[in-house]
This record gives sequence, C-alpha cells and structure tokens, in this order.
Amino acid sequence: SPMLRGTFAKELHVSPFMGMDHVYQARATEPGETLSVHIESIRAGMPVFDATLAMERSELTRASAARMTARYPLATARVLALIYGHAVGLKLAGARVHPHPRAGGAIG
Repeated sequence: SPMLRGTFAKELHVSPFMGMDHVYQARATEPGETLSVHIESIRAGMPVFDATLAMERSELTRASAARMTARYPLATARVLALIYGHAVGLKLAGARVHPHPRAGGAIG
C-alpha cells in the first residue's frame, strides 16, 4: 500500500526531557488490514528518537473489549509505572528537564 509521509515542527510539549526545538518526520501506510506508523524526532539535523507501531485490524466489540480488559487488567498501570520509572532514571542520570513552554525557563 502507498506510504504517507510528512515533516512538521514539534508544537506539543509531551516529554519534559525533549525541548521544543525538534522536527518530526513521520511516515505511515494507508490504513487497511494492517497499519504501520513510524515517527522520528530530529534536533539540529540529527535524529534523537524514533518509534514504530505496527498494527493489524480487528473488530472492536463489547466482547473483544471485555476479553482485552480481562487479559491485561493492569496494562495502564504498568505503562504509567514504566514511563515514570524511566523519567526518574533520566533525571538521576542528569538529563535536562524542559518545562512546559508557557511555564518559562529550564529546570535542572
């Protein structure tokens, strides 16, 4: 299937460990039975982060949602714990913290 591509400036403050001076390059397949999305964060011409998500289409029903909830009951808590645990590790390693753009100067 055809590949969709785009480049755009970072306008959303998501991680306090990444400043607003990034550009994203994204590509995705057109949605069908599968969907693949790749995004790369670039700062000063150098890639600093990339992520890829590959998915397969499946029907969402009450029964399938209940099965997923029963199969992965703590998925949300696990993801939050991993995100915040990684943030603590970055801070302990001396990573610079970028406050929200509306908040003002850098922290740490």
